Amino acid sequence: MSALNFRSRKEHEPTSKTSAGGARWFYFLYFKLYFEDIPQLTNSTSNVLENARTREKLLLLLKDYDKFSSEVRDHRTTIAELDFLLKQVQKEIKGLKAKGTGSELEYAKTLTNQTVISQLENRLDTAMKKFNSVNSDNYKMRLEIDKLLRDRQFFNLIWRNQLKRLMDGKAQILELVEQAINAYDQREEWCTKLDALKEKAAIDYRKHCMASIMILIHKKITRTDKGTSDYTKLSFSTRFKTPLRHIVEVRELQRQLDHSMKLEEFLRTKGTVRLTAADAKAEAKRLEQQEEELRAYNNHVTILEAIKEFTGEDDVDKLITEFTRREEENYALFNYINEVNTELKNLSDNVKMLKDNIEEERAKHQAKMCKQQDSIESLKTSLEEKRATTVELQATRDRSSEVLANLLQQIQGLAVTADCNSLPLLKLLGKAFDVNVTNARLYIKSLEKKIMETVDIIRMDEALQRASESKERTPPSSRRRPKKILSNRQRPREPVSAHA
Repeated sequence: MSALNFRSRKEHEPTSKTSAGGARWFYFLYFKLYFEDIPQLTNSTSNVLENARTREKLLLLLKDYDKFSSEVRDHRTTIAELDFLLKQVQKEIKGLKAKGTGSELEYAKTLTNQTVISQLENRLDTAMKKFNSVNSDNYKMRLEIDKLLRDRQFFNLIWRNQLKRLMDGKAQILELVEQAINAYDQREEWCTKLDALKEKAAIDYRKHCMASIMILIHKKITRTDKGTSDYTKLSFSTRFKTPLRHIVEVRELQRQLDHSMKLEEFLRTKGTVRLTAADAKAEAKRLEQQEEELRAYNNHVTILEAIKEFTGEDDVDKLITEFTRREEENYALFNYINEVNTELKNLSDNVKMLKDNIEEERAKHQAKMCKQQDSIESLKTSLEEKRATTVELQATRDRSSEVLANLLQQIQGLAVTADCNSLPLLKLLGKAFDVNVTNARLYIKSLEKKIMETVDIIRMDEALQRASESKERTPPSSRRRPKKILSNRQRPREPVSAHA
C-alpha cells in the first residue's frame, strides 16, 4: 500500500511541478521585462514609488502562489490516495457482496422487487396521466361537438327561415313576372289593335269625307241643271271646268264603289248558301275570339285605369317608362335571386359534405373510444394484478423486514453479551453504532471470532481438566508406564496445536 501511494504521488508530482515551474518562469520573465521597460517610460518619484510598491505586491503574490500551489499539490496527492483507497474498499465490498449469505441475497431480491415495484408504479402513474389527459381531451372534444351541434341547429333554423322567405319571394317574383308578361303581351296586342283601329278610322273618315263631298257636288249639280240658263251653264262650265272633271271622276269612282258593293252583297248572299258546318264552327270560334278579345280589351282598359288611379299618373308614356324601369329592376332582382340560389345550392353541397365528414369522424371517434375502452379495461386488469402482487410483495417484505429486525436485535444482543458491541473500525469514528444491515456482517464476523475464542478456551479448559484428572488417577512413579505417560501428555496438546 505504501509503495503504491509513493508511486501515485511520484506520478502526480512531476506534472504539478512542471506546470507550477512553467507558470513561475513565465511570470518571472514577464515581470522582468515589465520592470526593465518601466525606467524607459518615466523616471518620476511617484512612478518609482508606485513601481516599488507594485514590485513588493507582486513578490508577495508570488510567495502566496508558491505556498498555495504546494498546498494544492499536497491536497491533490491526498485526494488521489483516498480515491485509490476508496476503489480498494469498493472492490472488497463487491467481493464480500458476491460472497454474501442467503439473507443478503433475499435482501438484494427485496431491493430489486422494490425497484421493480417503483418502476411499475411510475409506469402506472404515467399511464394514468396519459389516460387523464386523453379524458380531458375527450371532454374538450365533447364540448366542442356540443357547441358545433348547437351552432348547426341554429344554422338549420336560420337556413329554413331563409329558404321559406326565398320561396315566398320566388313565388311573388314569379307572379309579378307573369303579370308583367301578360300585361306586356296585352299591351302589345292592344297597341296593334289600336293602330289598326286608327288606320281603319282614318280610312273610314276619308271615305266619309269623299262621300259627303260627292253628295254635295251631286246636289249642287242637280240644282244648277234645273234653275240656270244656258248662259249660266256655259259660264258655269267655263268657270268650273276643272271641278267638273273632278266631279266626273268622283261619279266614276262612286259608280265603281256601288258596283263593288253590289258585287260584294251578291257574293255574300251567294256565299251564305255554301256555308258548311266547319265554316259555321270557324265563324263561331272567330266570334268567340272577338268577344274574348273584347273582354280582354275591356279588362286591360280596366287594369290600365286602375294602374293610373294607383300611380296617380295619366300619361301612358311615363307609365311605360316606369314599367320598363321596374321590369329592369325585377330582372336584376331575378338574376340576384338566381345567384343566391346557386350559392345556396353550393352551401347545401358543402353542408352535406361536412355532414359526411362529421359522420366519418364520429365513426372514427367511436372506434377510437372503443379501442381506448378496451385498453383501459386491460390496463385496469393488469393494474389489479400488479396491485395484488404488490400487496403480496409488501407483505413478504414486511415479514422479511420483521425477521431481519429480529435477527439484527438478536445479533446486537449477542454482541452486547459477548462484549463486542463496538468494533475497532467503528471505534475510530468516535461512537458506537447499532447493528444495521450495513455493519451486521462486521458484527457477525466479530461474534464468530469471539465464539471461536470461547470454544478454544473451553477446549483448553476441558483439556486441562482431563489432564488434571489423569494426573490424579495415575499410579506412583514406580508403576507408571513411560509410553502411556507420553501419550497422556500428548492428548490435551492435540486440540490446542490444531486450534493454534
